[in-house]
Amino acid sequence: MLVGRDVARVGCNLNSCTQKIEPFITTLPNDPRRIVLVDTPGFDDTFLDDTEILRRIAIWLAKS
Repeated sequence: MLVGRDVARVGCNLNSCTQKIEPFITTLPNDPRRIVLVDTPGFDDTFLDDTEILRRIAIWLAKS
């Protein structure tokens, strides 16, 4: 809702649906700052272990 359109898939069962880190950038009316929302695989993921998820998040943050 914050971005104003559908930008990320939403899972509706126990299997993980976010496979990669994906940023969504938006602004608010009358505010020049950018807001970056970051969708990441969750911990206790169906496909990746927590160490790999944390490694990917750390790499993404370092590059950003």
